This record gives sequence, structure tokens and C-alpha cells, in this order.
Amino acid sequence: MSIVDKHVKDAKNAKKSALPLPYVFPLVYYNGEKAYKGERYVFNLFVKYAKKVEALFTGPLNLVDISVEAGMNIGSQNRASLLNWCMRSYNGNFCRICRSLGGM
Repeated sequence: MSIVDKHVKDAKNAKKSALPLPYVFPLVYYNGEKAYKGERYVFNLFVKYAKKVEALFTGPLNLVDISVEAGMNIGSQNRASLLNWCMRSYNGNFCRICRSLGGM
């Protein structure tokens, strides 16, 4: 992912669009004593959740657009309301608020 991060940072510094993102070809070198016989299809590592995880990563992006929910009533929503409030209140720096609460 550092390749993608660098591409995005370079584009931002050059005031250009980061799209399209570069294609990153995953390649693993195995240096074991015996021939590799382990799983090579990443999603199968999730066993019974393989299809769900594959759909999560290959389907449309899940998005919570908090910019359009700025005036929502926090108490009227489900548990995701707390996350929405934290993200909105702390300008997206959710890790910082979690650390300050002792959660991370």
C-alpha cells in the first residue's frame, strides 16, 4: 500500500488528480525448505466467510457520508451514530479520540 500512498502524496504535491490509482501487482517470494502447499487465494483464508470478505473487497465501496448528516439527531440513530459524531467532531481523526479515551 505504500506505493499507492506515495502516488497519492505525489499527485497532491503536484496539484494533480491521484486517479487513476496505479495497479499494484502482488507478488510473494517463498523461501521455504519444501515446496509451498499453503492457500494462495487470499479470501479462502477467511474459511466460511470467504465469499462475504471477497464481496466486501471487490464490490462497491461502503460509504458513510457524514458531510450530509451534519444536522442529524445523534440520539435517534443506531450505534453508528457515535462513530458519525466522533468522525464529524474530530475532523476524521478518529484514532486520536480513541487513544484519548483509552480505546487504542
